[in-house]
Amino acid sequence: MKNGTHNVMTKPWAAIRTFYEELPSGVPAFDSMGNLVEEIVKSRYASDIYAWTAMHDLCIDQTEVAYPSNNVKHHHALAGLLA
Repeated sequence: MKNGTHNVMTKPWAAIRTFYEELPSGVPAFDSMGNLVEEIVKSRYASDIYAWTAMHDLCIDQTEVAYPSNNVKHHHALAGLLA
């Protein structure tokens, strides 16, 4: 999905739910993330928070996130400090 010249990273909660449903079941880490997503989808917060996945991680923010963003430089700077 594109927003102007930026690629929107956030996905609809239905797509996030499907992502976790398609992972192997019986893996505690995947099952717990799927349960968390299901609880968020059923909650009143689903329309007010945005999410995307990175590998098997669930990333949540209060606003839509697009790449590239100003935060990318911040992440690169932190990665350089930690290396």
